[in-house]
Amino acid sequence: MSNVDKKWEEVQKKAFTHWVNSQLGKRDESIENLETGFVSGLHLITLVEILSGKKIETKYSKKPKLKVHKITNCYIALNFLSDQCGVKGITVSAEDIVNGDRMTFILGFCWLLLRTFQAPANEKAPGSSFESNLLQWCKDTLHGYKDITVDSFKSESFINGKALLALINEFDGSILKYSEYDAHNKFANCDTALKLAEEHLKLPVLIDAEELAEGKTSEKNIVLYLSLMHNAFKERASGETRDSLLKKVKELEEKIAQIIAENDTLRNSKTSLEHHQKDLTENLHLVTTEKTEVTHLRDQISTQFSDLQSSYSKETSELKEKIEELQQNIKLLQSSSADTTTNLQSAKDEMKKERDSVREELKKTKEALAKEKEELTNKQNELISNLKKNQKAREELEEIMNKKQEAHGQSIHALRKRLLKHVHDMHVWKNFLDQERDYESEDLHVTMFPELVEFPFSEQVHTLDTAISEENVKLDSLKKEREEEIKAEAAASKGKGDEVKKVPSSQTTQTKKSKK
Repeated sequence: MSNVDKKWEEVQKKAFTHWVNSQLGKRDESIENLETGFVSGLHLITLVEILSGKKIETKYSKKPKLKVHKITNCYIALNFLSDQCGVKGITVSAEDIVNGDRMTFILGFCWLLLRTFQAPANEKAPGSSFESNLLQWCKDTLHGYKDITVDSFKSESFINGKALLALINEFDGSILKYSEYDAHNKFANCDTALKLAEEHLKLPVLIDAEELAEGKTSEKNIVLYLSLMHNAFKERASGETRDSLLKKVKELEEKIAQIIAENDTLRNSKTSLEHHQKDLTENLHLVTTEKTEVTHLRDQISTQFSDLQSSYSKETSELKEKIEELQQNIKLLQSSSADTTTNLQSAKDEMKKERDSVREELKKTKEALAKEKEELTNKQNELISNLKKNQKAREELEEIMNKKQEAHGQSIHALRKRLLKHVHDMHVWKNFLDQERDYESEDLHVTMFPELVEFPFSEQVHTLDTAISEENVKLDSLKKEREEEIKAEAAASKGKGDEVKKVPSSQTTQTKKSKK
């Protein structure tokens, strides 16, 4: 093999190792070199799935140790490309890949994959070759640059470095100022372009700046380098959209967690309010009007909580559906076109608007609940204050009632003593009053029942006590008169010689009862 061929092979190794790792990086995989990178067949299966956007369903060994297992894995990947993806012209075999001793076949296989799955789209000339499509992509990308003409890969714009600088400027306008570069400074332009591409686009330096400026670089080297640059453009568009969607999914998940936390907070608030309501119901049974108002407020909060919970469930379900849809879109983005990117960007804007709307609605609901909670707290404080006032008034009333009961007890005790004495006197005078004797009783001015009940209790007791006292006085007066009569009768009886006997206490003669 000549030095030129060896040099070209090393360029291809470096280029395709970079290209393969740019694809495997989507699943956090990588290879060190093409000789051993595909030996197990696992990285090859991953690469085929990424490029085709399809899943290999055939069962393969995920931890191959024996050579036969590795060959089987490679065979499954190659067979999938041929049967399921329609890739023709595969010259490398599974044994070649596992042995790693036929690098020419492996490099040709990488070229075939690049041309099949990474070829630039050319709507103007469908079915054109890979090189024609790549050149057309350069023309379309640089059509706004009046000082650039790219009719072929050997055009002056490639040789003076202006085309590469313009492509880098289109990739990211912040990397360089295109207007500062003069087409006459060929070597400086080429050297700068290759270094900036390596730093910002992560492209390996496959071309010598001096050879490019002198027009000595082969066309196939330029084609290979521009292929990697085209892949960098494609990966950037795909990567931005994918990262954006991943970020959106993360934001939605955080939003769901936030809504769940707010829901738990509202549920705890509801539980707390229910406890407060229960306490008020138990302790404020004397203030029925306030209790009814609190119950009404509780029902309103429960209704609003139910509405919020229903809204939350609905929004959560919608968000989950949208997350699933976004996850599906992520998978589709691996093979999506510029149109798909535009649609996803529109979906992103719509999701952002919907998220802002949901956030605003939740914010308003939260503020309303906070306001109602504050009103309920004020109402509770007012009820507690009224309860304390009622308790204090009840204590004062109980104190007055106790004093009145004590006074009533004393009055009743005095009345009881009067009544007992009166009954005793009546019993003593029973026999005396039963004698046959006419007498007139003095009128007693006693307040009768219909009038008496209208008086206060103390005045009733006083009136009755006064009446009993007056009657006792009258009885004592009558007793003295009767004793004097008995003495007079006794004296008269002695004069006649008759013995006067005292009436025994047990005598039960018939007497006339006085009229009161």
